[in-house]
Amino acid sequence: MEGAMASGCLLLNDHSKRAACYRKLRLQPKPVNVCWAYTLDLASGVLLPGVLGVILAAVCVSIIKNVDGAAEFVRDNVYAEQVVSSLGTMLVFLVSLRLGANLARNAGVIGQFGNLCGACVNLAIWARSLVTSGKLSINYYADIDGGQYRTTEIGLILASIPYIVKFQYRYGASGVKLEQLPVGADEQLLARARALTNPSDPNNAVPPFLAMVVLLGQMFDDLEHANQIGGPELGLVFNQLNALTGAEGAIGGIDGYSQPGVLTALMYLLFVLYFTLFTLGDIAINNSWQGLWIVAVLVIANFGLFQVSQRYANPFDIRRARSTQKPLITDATRGTEQAIDAIFARKRSIPVPVSAETQQLATFSLGLTGRR
Repeated sequence: MEGAMASGCLLLNDHSKRAACYRKLRLQPKPVNVCWAYTLDLASGVLLPGVLGVILAAVCVSIIKNVDGAAEFVRDNVYAEQVVSSLGTMLVFLVSLRLGANLARNAGVIGQFGNLCGACVNLAIWARSLVTSGKLSINYYADIDGGQYRTTEIGLILASIPYIVKFQYRYGASGVKLEQLPVGADEQLLARARALTNPSDPNNAVPPFLAMVVLLGQMFDDLEHANQIGGPELGLVFNQLNALTGAEGAIGGIDGYSQPGVLTALMYLLFVLYFTLFTLGDIAINNSWQGLWIVAVLVIANFGLFQVSQRYANPFDIRRARSTQKPLITDATRGTEQAIDAIFARKRSIPVPVSAETQQLATFSLGLTGRR
């Protein structure tokens, strides 16, 4: 959530009103600023690389034009066509490799996040059956419009998990504000969660995601001890929890992997070395000031594409108003909360007494209704 908007909710003294304010911020999509998003993408992928290319070309052409004997010295002692050709081939290979790796990372994280949201919804559907049978109580919390919405403590936890994973991989564990999430609507539940994430002994603190899993496990254990659910049902629940933690673990594995720092440093060094040699020994001598736009285009085609792929490598950093890719992570978190709310909001239908005459009516297989 945006800091300025969230700080406005903090000014509310009543807990229920503050929770409703945070709920409004979560469920109302932020406005899309397409122009600003394309401006940022073009700035990182076209403008910045193009300016760097123009500066490099201007320096090289100035040296060749203004320093006596510079062209002959470069040809005889610096420029080697075989070396530049080899560097160019290696650069194309590395850029293509990193470009594919960044886009694959983006797609992989989004796919696993979808699995995580699906596991949350599956658990909510199963928990809804406990409400129908009277084994799980429904609670009412303050809603956006001043009314109330119905859900359960399990529903609040499940709706919070996608937000926790999103903010954890965007800001780190310290950036997760539990009071701003669905779990913050229930004061007692929020206190239990904070006791796990911020205990008196910091050595016993657990990450927010693990805290939610622990709370779910405790609740299902309590239901089993109260003979509300049996062993087979508990096994089914923990299978779903395994799917939930497995998806989060896969996200952590994809997001946590990074190329060795020396490879990234060498690639940037390769960019500088190749374009400097190529511009100084070939373009500046043969094309003069035309080399400015030539080098700019070449840098954009290589370094610019790499910069754009780096920008979108982590889908958790994608914001609706700052990127041209659809914010699938943000939409999935909101959609999961809305789906879980809808699951627990549905009231059990009450059977309506049927008259004797109505019982004599039958529905034929063709969809027609008539008397027997």
